Amino acid sequence: MVGLVRTLLVFFVVYYLFKFTAKYLLPFFVSNRINKIKREQDQAQSNWVKQKKAEEGKVTIKYTSKGENKTATDGEYVDFEEL
Repeated sequence: MVGLVRTLLVFFVVYYLFKFTAKYLLPFFVSNRINKIKREQDQAQSNWVKQKKAEEGKVTIKYTSKGENKTATDGEYVDFEEL
């Protein structure tokens, strides 16, 4: 009988700790993480805008090699002829 009461007590303590954590602590951590990601995105965007303004009026050409566009699964093109 003592084992049953102890097991139920442990179950309820764990249940209420989880409930407290989910209700109060989890939203706090999630909102902090969201705010951190938002700040990082804002900083990245402002850096990108500054870079674009610095390059305004400047012409750049990016060259790619022929082999760069193909992937390992691409095969050689064979023209289909109906028999």
